[in-house]
Amino acid sequence: MSYRTDKTSYGLSRGASFIETKEQLKKFVKKYNLHQDWHDLEEQEISATVLGEYLDNSGSGDEYLVILKHQRMPVARVNLSTLLSLASE
Repeated sequence: MSYRTDKTSYGLSRGASFIETKEQLKKFVKKYNLHQDWHDLEEQEISATVLGEYLDNSGSGDEYLVILKHQRMPVARVNLSTLLSLASE
């Protein structure tokens, strides 16, 4: 089963920031006033969509990508492998 979806339909071509470092992730947390454990995200109107087919960060274009949304609008994106890497630091 393929979960591949056209990423442009999620507003990624409209400037959603790309999170690649722990500092960028911390800025996102601060900007949206999130709990450090990311609990109760709905209180800050944060949601997510995951797109992709592969758990990798090689840049091939089909890796899992987490689209973070505020009030249903895409505001940031992060490769799932990168996110797991940042969480394990």
